[in-house]
Formats: sequence, C-alpha cells, structure tokens
Amino acid sequence: MLCREIEDCNLTWFEEPIFYQNHAGEAEIAVALTTAVASGETEYTRYGFRRILELRSADVLMPDLQRVGGVSEFIRVGHMPESHDIPVSSHLFPETSLQVLVAEGQAIVPERPGWGFTFNQDYVSHLERA
Repeated sequence: MLCREIEDCNLTWFEEPIFYQNHAGEAEIAVALTTAVASGETEYTRYGFRRILELRSADVLMPDLQRVGGVSEFIRVGHMPESHDIPVSSHLFPETSLQVLVAEGQAIVPERPGWGFTFNQDYVSHLERA
C-alpha cells in the first residue's frame, strides 16, 4: 500500500486515501497507519461526519465551508469532534473560512463588510484582456 510505503516521509496526514464515501475502509487504513488520516472534505451533512466519528475513520476532520452547508452547519460540524479529541482542519478557501476559524487572536479578521476581501481589479482586467 502506497500509504505505508511513504510513511517515513513524515507527512502530517493522508487526505482521503480511498474513495471518499468508504468510511469503513478509511477506518481500516487509519488503524493500520501511524500517519494521520484526514477526511470529510466531500461530506455534505453533519450525519456523514457523525459516521466518520463513529467509525473512527479519520484522525483529522476536514469540513469544507462551501460543501457542508454554510457557516451554521460548518460550526455544528466543527464542534462534533471535540468529544472524540479529534482536531479539525478546514478544507480549502481560507479567505472565506477565516471568520469561522479564528480563535484566541491567532489571526486577524478583516473588518470590512461581507467576507472582508476585495478583488485586485488591475489583475482581473489583465485576465479579461488575455
């Protein structure tokens, strides 16, 4: 198995090492490896995350703000692994996830309206001309 062959590379985790809906298979891999298994980027409901936690198929949960149903559901899912001592790492889009990820002053959240970021219009214009 490739996962076992590259464990000595000191990876932080293997992200969804098999088909994303096979949480039972992920659980077998998680038990067999010393490297953490991360999963959840393609889960769309808290019920899928509950299944991951029940099976212990991930050492790190990775909800995706855009896929999991927005801010409210992301926060619900983010609290679920606390009772299992499993960390959470947001999947993708840090610029839109920052407001729900910041904790104890470890990041600066923009104070502008909306998600707090703007497009570089010069760069956008450059792309339109290309």
